[in-house]
Amino acid sequence: MKVVAILMGGYDGEREISMQRGNFVFQHIDTTVYKPVKAYILPEGWYVEIDDEKIEIDRSDFSFLMDGHSKKIELCYNTIHGTPGEDGYLQAYFDLLGVSYTGCDAYVSALTFNKSDCNLILKGHGQLVPNAITLKKENRGKYTYDAFAEELGPTFMVKACRSGSSLGVSKVNEAKDFVGALDSAFAVDNLAVAESFIKGTEVSVGAFRDLDGLTNIMEPTEIVTHNDFFDFEAKYKGASEEITPARIAAEERALVQQKTKEIYDLLNISGIARIDFIIRDGLPHFIEVNTTPGLSPQSIFPQQARHAGLDLSINNRRKKT
Repeated sequence: MKVVAILMGGYDGEREISMQRGNFVFQHIDTTVYKPVKAYILPEGWYVEIDDEKIEIDRSDFSFLMDGHSKKIELCYNTIHGTPGEDGYLQAYFDLLGVSYTGCDAYVSALTFNKSDCNLILKGHGQLVPNAITLKKENRGKYTYDAFAEELGPTFMVKACRSGSSLGVSKVNEAKDFVGALDSAFAVDNLAVAESFIKGTEVSVGAFRDLDGLTNIMEPTEIVTHNDFFDFEAKYKGASEEITPARIAAEERALVQQKTKEIYDLLNISGIARIDFIIRDGLPHFIEVNTTPGLSPQSIFPQQARHAGLDLSINNRRKKT
C-alpha cells in the first residue's frame, strides 16, 4: 500500500489553519488505497506521527524509520498554507529528491504566492488587475499617504506581498491608517504591495485539472463580508457569508469562469486552486490565486464541489521528474 504523507504545519502565522486542513484530509483519505501518515513541517523539526509516536524525518531523502527499517514516502499531499509549502520551497526540495506531491510545481507556487509578480504577469497578458505599487521595507521611511493616494486614489489596500489568509492586509481609508498598514504588512514580509481599492461584488472560483488534462471550472461563490474587507477574521471566524452559486448575472458568471480558466492555464497551475475576483461594472478584476485552498466542509472549494456533485480525490498529483 502506497504511503501518503499529509504535510501540515508551516513556518508562519497560517500554521493552525494548515493543521486543521491536514487533519481533515487525513480523516477523509481512502485507506483501502493509501496508508496516510501525518507529516509535520515545523521550525522546531520535521516528523511523522504514527499511533501517537513522533518519528523524525530524514531530510536527506524524506524517509523515516519504522520497525527498524527506512520507509520512503512515495507521495506528499500538501496542506501547508504559507511558507514553505505554498511558496515553492518544499516543491523545489521534493523535485530534487524525486518525490511526488500534489499541487503546483516550485516555480508556479512561488509566482502565485508573490502578489506583485503575479499581478504583473497577468496584466501583461491582458487581465484586469488593480493598479499597484510595490514597496520595500528598507524604503518605508520614504513612503507617504499623499503620494500613494495620488496614484491609487484616497482609499487603497496595503498587503504583505508573500502571505496568505489575509495576514498583513489592511484597508487604508485615510492618512491616519497608512502607518499602521505598513506596520502590518512589513511584520509579515519585507515586500508589500499597495493596490487601488475596487468596490464591487467579490467572488471566488475554484478550478482543477483532471487526470485527462482538462481544466474544470467550478460555479462562482459570492463572498459577503461583515468586516471592511475579506480579512482573516471574516475568513476563519465566521464574519462572512459564502453564497454558492453567486448572485450575479449570467453574463458575469460566464465571463468570470472564462477568466478563471485563462488564468489557471496561463499560469500553468496544477491540482485544485481558487481564483478570487471583484466584479465591477460587469467586469472581473483579478485579486489573487490560492493554490492550497481550504478543504473543510465549510470551505469555499468543497462548497463548489458539492454544488457540482463532485468528490474530491487525492489522485490528481504531480509526477516525479
